[in-house]
Amino acid sequence: MIRKCLVAAIIISALQLGCATEIGGESPPMGKFHYPIGVTLGPEAKIAYVVNSNFNAEYKKGSIASVLLDTNDPAGSRILGSKQGDPLDSRLLIDSFAGNIAIEKHMRKDDKGEFYRAYVPIRENNAVEVVRIGRTEVKDSSGDSQQVWASLSSSGRVMTRRGDPFRVMADIEVECPGGQGRGLQIVPMLAVLHLARGEMVFLDLDALDTSLSGGELEQGREVLAGQIDLPGGTNDVAMHPATRELYVTSRFTSSIEVLTPDPGTLCYHCKFCEQGNTKDGSCVLPDECQGGWNHRRITVSNYGAGGTDMRGLAFSTDGSKLYVADRGPNSLLVFDTSIGENGEPNDKLVDVAALPASPAMVKYLDRPNPLDDLVLVTCFEDGRLWILDAETLSVIMASFAGDGPYEIQAGHLTGLGDVAFVPDFDGASLAMINLNEGPAFGSVLTFIH
Repeated sequence: MIRKCLVAAIIISALQLGCATEIGGESPPMGKFHYPIGVTLGPEAKIAYVVNSNFNAEYKKGSIASVLLDTNDPAGSRILGSKQGDPLDSRLLIDSFAGNIAIEKHMRKDDKGEFYRAYVPIRENNAVEVVRIGRTEVKDSSGDSQQVWASLSSSGRVMTRRGDPFRVMADIEVECPGGQGRGLQIVPMLAVLHLARGEMVFLDLDALDTSLSGGELEQGREVLAGQIDLPGGTNDVAMHPATRELYVTSRFTSSIEVLTPDPGTLCYHCKFCEQGNTKDGSCVLPDECQGGWNHRRITVSNYGAGGTDMRGLAFSTDGSKLYVADRGPNSLLVFDTSIGENGEPNDKLVDVAALPASPAMVKYLDRPNPLDDLVLVTCFEDGRLWILDAETLSVIMASFAGDGPYEIQAGHLTGLGDVAFVPDFDGASLAMINLNEGPAFGSVLTFIH
């Protein structure tokens, strides 16, 4: 209880100060978790990346750790750096109070070789850390060497205009006019959610490629692809699979914001400037470029439900349903988001399932048979991962995941099948939970420490 009260106090201080305080202490030790807050699977699903937030300011830095997954014996999975001979670049030191980690789906290549790029929002310095992920050689639990995506290095950072960047979403692709009669072009963007202020900023990742050179980049017109002010407490974002609209939850209001790109005013990189809209070879963008996103609002309180503290959200694979974790009161809200006769999502609340204390993040897991699809919800204070039938909302299993489970990812691993990954914020571990049908369904395969 004392530990959770300490964390709560730090969270309040971080919100008040914008997490821009000076943090002392030593560097965090290799091979250990420290208030893990974010997790995602790497390419080929052999590595999991865990963001350590350093939320109690014990160390002078947070970090991103690479976890080697043993698909033959999950108990053999380990944090790289915990064993002699592990590559030192399998961990990257970052500033404290970080959020989730988002990896681009496509591989990149430069003169150093092939790599993937990831993004981590950091509230201590009001920035987004840009991370390069390359291959490196490691030895598995049997002593055999293999090449995995576990070489982490910083490509620099983008300073956000507002404080408190909390969550990012990559691989947002927007069709936009190319200018000078070039027709439509696809612009990859990164969405950055700001918790306290409620602002969302969108960065042009193509522009970031040419502007970032391993240092700090003041976010300006060279990378800014649009921004929109939303109610305070923006917590999570998900994309509708059919319409490509962005749905955003809020901790402080009873509404879900739905964003649609407006190609007429969306602010793009200089390559999209019309002829005559340049000065001294640089792009001069009109004032209206500070918008770029139309939005409508789903007011949850209109349905007699709570919706006063909404956290994670996830769509069904076909986009017909949206599942939202709500702490006011503790429940899972289900919306009909199928396309109506007017060609737009219905956006109607159709069901509510009660949950234990502090539901946090939501993950939808599709199966070969859609009737077997699952909804996974972490409940922070309850300490368990709740596994529900996506159609009936009946509880199939509640699996113990630690003292304070928050984030969740799930994936299919060769040799293990479907597995959920849940970092324990309070307990400094990563739970691997079996999601395969059978008597072991819902059991913990291992806790990685």
